[in-house]
Amino acid sequence: MISLRKQLGRRVLLKIYKKSGLSGPVQKGLPAEEKPLEWWQQSVVYQIYPRSFQDSDGDGVGDINGITSKILYFVRLGIDAIWISPVYESPMKDFGYDISNFTNIDPTFGTLEDFAKMAQEFKNYGIKVIMDMDPKGNDSEGKPIPPNNWVSFWLDTGVYGFRMDAVPHMFEDQRFLDEPENPWRDPEAKPDEHRYYDHIYTISLPGVLDFLADVRRLLDVYTKSDGQVRCMMVEAAVPDDKIMSYYGTKDRPIAHFPFNFHLLGVRPENNAKDVLNLINIWYDLMPEGEWPTFLIGNHDNKRAATRWTENGVDGANMINLILKGTAVTYYGEELDKVLAFTRTPVEGSFDSGYLVLVNLSEDTVTVDASVLNGVPAIGYPIIRSVGYHDSRVIVGGVIYTPESQALNSDKVLAFARIPSQESNATGYVVLVNLSDDQVSVNSGVFTGIPSIGTVHIRSVDFHNGDAVIGGSINLTSVLLGPRDSIVIVFTPTF
Repeated sequence: MISLRKQLGRRVLLKIYKKSGLSGPVQKGLPAEEKPLEWWQQSVVYQIYPRSFQDSDGDGVGDINGITSKILYFVRLGIDAIWISPVYESPMKDFGYDISNFTNIDPTFGTLEDFAKMAQEFKNYGIKVIMDMDPKGNDSEGKPIPPNNWVSFWLDTGVYGFRMDAVPHMFEDQRFLDEPENPWRDPEAKPDEHRYYDHIYTISLPGVLDFLADVRRLLDVYTKSDGQVRCMMVEAAVPDDKIMSYYGTKDRPIAHFPFNFHLLGVRPENNAKDVLNLINIWYDLMPEGEWPTFLIGNHDNKRAATRWTENGVDGANMINLILKGTAVTYYGEELDKVLAFTRTPVEGSFDSGYLVLVNLSEDTVTVDASVLNGVPAIGYPIIRSVGYHDSRVIVGGVIYTPESQALNSDKVLAFARIPSQESNATGYVVLVNLSDDQVSVNSGVFTGIPSIGTVHIRSVDFHNGDAVIGGSINLTSVLLGPRDSIVIVFTPTF
């Protein structure tokens, strides 16, 4: 299969459909790329929470060797990089984010030798390991940990980058001043609550960006040594106008990308216009020349299926995987599970409480029938078919949105990835019904889209039985049932 990053190039169409009609698109932002993309731009990053991923020795706790044992699953899934939540030595009062030794592995998860072996094994298969790091993550006993070349230690051990955790909280005012009351606080906030105060002395102090810029300089030294980019992802829960500063500047780059959490805010009651607005926040604010990112789940939130609905999560995966940008996916999201919290094992699909993927094949994975009634988990074929190495890696493009008068477009979120005028290139249309209604969608309004396409992948329990994977479909009248989603391929008519 030809890589879709090679097939698709220069145009992205993003549009909301309303039941009664459509408006013409207006071009926005995101110029096409002028240089080859780096691995971190072409990858989808798969986050692993080690404690609840895979237990290799039967002690009831996931571990590093358990991760290594699933390497063929990652290969078949097409994963290019894994991001591993903390495995450092820790009292485990905060599940590993309270770090007592930044240069060793906690015995709960294995040994330093296990980690080095894992990093090498993944490298052998072309998969890069990214490590979680909380620079302020002192343990619960409050023992100071002097800096001691932590970053270079792990780079030398074989990691290809870091996800820097909670970076706005790294520094505090050395005068230990009391925080002032927040004049915009919730009226229900109480003086003993964090939200009661304006945290001007403990959040986003100037030294944060300086520190991260220093880390980036070190990463770039390693990059120049062998030509392999060392990547830094940054978590910063700050307002949108401030998050963009974490990209840095051309003269002083910082993060390769800060995390974009907007799609974590989607709820079942949100419509397509709401989701489109969340998507466009990042595209509109992102500095020129920088790279976007999307994610629909992580270790701090309920499962995507809980927030997008169990039937709607397939569409969420499609959106996350096919929008321009680096997609980050949390382990188990490909199984379409609804869980209250994500630091727990995926119930029903684990052996001894930990993840075991049953009936793994090149095309699908089926978990316990008591969980999915024997139906293949859609996320797996989506990641395979829309997916990573072969099809997920889509680049380039300009975002198009509806004209401002396109109100009440609240049923279906639709966008297309269309190549520039290349012969025999393949375009992709994504249609996601965010409503509980049946709708008929005319995706032929997009420039260059013919009247007939081919069904590439569809959501589980797709209501229209005539839409068969690999079969033809009329792009001018695609019938979507409640929460249905579909990806259609076509040859453009330029």
